[in-house]
Amino acid sequence: MDMKQLRADVEKLKAKRPTTSTIGRVKTGTTAVLRKHYAEFERMHADGVKWTEIAAGLAVQGVTQGDGDALTGRRLTALMRNIALQNEKEGNKTVSRAKRNDVVLPRAEHEDDKTTKLRLAPELTAQKTTNRIAVVSEDEIRRSQLERHAHLLKRK
Repeated sequence: MDMKQLRADVEKLKAKRPTTSTIGRVKTGTTAVLRKHYAEFERMHADGVKWTEIAAGLAVQGVTQGDGDALTGRRLTALMRNIALQNEKEGNKTVSRAKRNDVVLPRAEHEDDKTTKLRLAPELTAQKTTNRIAVVSEDEIRRSQLERHAHLLKRK
């Protein structure tokens, strides 16, 4: 089997494959516009403006969906919800990164620049123990197990 030839053939077939899927590609730019002005759209809705009215206003300004169709209220609410979920996920990532010990987050500019003394975590420091654990050899363990099960080994 010629792997070089196989790769070349696969690339040719891949180039001929129809690219009807638009997943992950920038289509109309609607999501980018909504993401950029997300807070303002939320404020407008909180002030009593309906999503359908906002969608109609965006359509007048040329913000469309799909193949150039006017943006609908239903599509606008779906996009706004997706953006909200993405923002929430991003916020959760930041919080979870802050909880992890191995990730150092950048310091805020307003924090005092006090130097702190570095020290080891408590589990890494040597602890002074007065209770010494007795070391038992393998032979002693075997003998104790033999004594424990001796009644099973007796001949009748």
